[in-house]
Amino acid sequence: MNYRYPLLKTVLVYTGAVFLIGMIGLYLYSIMGQQEEQPVAMPVVSVLADGQHYTIRTHGGTVSDLLRQQHIRLADDDLLQPPADTALSNRMTIRITRVTRQESVVLQAVPYETVYYQDPQLAQGQQQIIQAGREGTVRITRLADRNDGITVSDRRMDQQMVQPYIAQVVAVGTRSPAQNTLSAPVLTAAKIDQEEQKAVRRDQSESSVPTAHLSTMSAHSAGMVNPVTSYRYELAAELTAYTAGIESTGKQPGDAGYGVTASGAIVTEGQTVSVDPTVIPMGWWMYIEGVGYRKAEDTGSAIKGNKIDVYMNSLDDARSFGRKSGIKVYVIGPDKPDM
Repeated sequence: MNYRYPLLKTVLVYTGAVFLIGMIGLYLYSIMGQQEEQPVAMPVVSVLADGQHYTIRTHGGTVSDLLRQQHIRLADDDLLQPPADTALSNRMTIRITRVTRQESVVLQAVPYETVYYQDPQLAQGQQQIIQAGREGTVRITRLADRNDGITVSDRRMDQQMVQPYIAQVVAVGTRSPAQNTLSAPVLTAAKIDQEEQKAVRRDQSESSVPTAHLSTMSAHSAGMVNPVTSYRYELAAELTAYTAGIESTGKQPGDAGYGVTASGAIVTEGQTVSVDPTVIPMGWWMYIEGVGYRKAEDTGSAIKGNKIDVYMNSLDDARSFGRKSGIKVYVIGPDKPDM
């Protein structure tokens, strides 16, 4: 009886075997598929750094973790995008920008100014070089910022005068041919009396000079109308006063260049004035009525033409000085006369 259906038994056995084999195959396929898909699930990121492009398969974590695993170091000034605490994701791009700062020092020539003044002792049409010009030298310190070797900023950090320029001074003749034949003027008693009266009036007007400046006017107190006996030329100037502080220069103690003039000299009360270097040569002495002897050592953006800024230590003194117009200035030369 067990062998009545041999064909059916064979079919059943075969079918079971096929089913079992199929199940085993599906199981093995699923295992292999998981093993093949597992790497795809790991984030793949790109790293751009130092001119190189890296593709890295990672186990996850943050940008900082990846850089540590790959031994990629960041300097303090380097730029990282995205930030270090960003979680890694598939196809993420990490960009590292190397930032460097380089300080450089250069010497730069400073062109000299040329100053012309009218000389009545020189015939019209003639010019005479009184002082030959010479270029100066300034030391400039610059700081350049570079991203991956490309300059993104270049700024001046400091500037120091190594050697101030020497202005070229040229006398321009104004004497007409007719003046060559004129005799010297004869002073009559009346004219002498008029000159003496003018001297008295001038002394009286100068008695109003502030006490702080009386020490510079010793020659006037001795009865001398003008202590300058020899000078190159004169002009009528507008006077103001300034200090080395932030109100006048925008700088304060501790700032680079504080208290240093355009000529490289340190500001000195009783000596330093700021001038237009095309009107009064830098480094030249002058006598300013009501003020005294001063030296052209500085310049200013607002000091143009016949304007002179007198240096003072105190802001209160500078403000009290105010603004004075029509003041006679006798431009002497590079050497201060004996007092």
